[in-house]
Amino acid sequence: MNKDRNANYISSGNTIVDQIGQMEITGNIVSPSWNYYLVNENGKPNYLAVQILGEIVYWYKPSISKDDTDRIVFKKKFARDDFYQISYCRIEEKFNCTKKQAQSAIKVLVNSGVVIQHLVNEAHYSNLMCLELVPEVLNRFSSITENVTTSLQKEDEVVTKRELPSDKKVSTYTEITEEIKENKTDTTTVGCWCVDDSILELLQGTFKDYEISDDDLRKIFDAAEGNIHRVNQAAAVIKDSYNVKHPVSFIIKAIKGNWKPKEKPLSQSEQEILSRYGCKSWDEVEAGMPNAS
Repeated sequence: MNKDRNANYISSGNTIVDQIGQMEITGNIVSPSWNYYLVNENGKPNYLAVQILGEIVYWYKPSISKDDTDRIVFKKKFARDDFYQISYCRIEEKFNCTKKQAQSAIKVLVNSGVVIQHLVNEAHYSNLMCLELVPEVLNRFSSITENVTTSLQKEDEVVTKRELPSDKKVSTYTEITEEIKENKTDTTTVGCWCVDDSILELLQGTFKDYEISDDDLRKIFDAAEGNIHRVNQAAAVIKDSYNVKHPVSFIIKAIKGNWKPKEKPLSQSEQEILSRYGCKSWDEVEAGMPNAS
């Protein structure tokens, strides 16, 4: 690194890195694993829900200081004594979205269990929306996938024991299982994938409407090659189907065949909103939304 004579910083040697280093970039931090749990009915990520969760986590993350005895002191950032309060109007303004998108995103958060919604009535206000963050669920969202893959890759970049991309640094299946053993995590291996208790709990919730044994849930996860998105997509497919006599076989076929769920017809108001944004689907609308700042 070299000292820049015309600035008060030491250069990294890379012009772009130096320029970014001088910018005041603010925003929430989100975990890429959230994209696998905060999903729409079609199994695809609800990116607005991911961004809102980042906002909620920011407000629940304490400000840290030290007292006179050098002990660490946690201080909450929000004003209320109980939970973080936010309105749909505020979400619309901050994330540049519609009220319907905001409501849909909050519904995804609540259904996932990571957030509990409270409607509070006070002296001068009614139906104030307060959001309670559930640390146990957030922790599972942020760490569960690290036991299965080394990174949350796109569907066409799924890493298996037999096929490792030559241009990417990845851990092998053996390394992953050894790491889990070191952490003393209870796991069961089916095919090329490890299924720990947290993953099994997630699969049980996904297919709670069907009588599927834990062993069959592990087979389903193995058929999806450890890709939660493919599991959720198959779950959406079987939900759209009727009189499925053998759900396990159906789900595995849906995963291996990459079957897509049926697209529901849009209402006139939804079509008008999509036309306003110049998009053909809600996924296109969400994909064009800017990051939270």
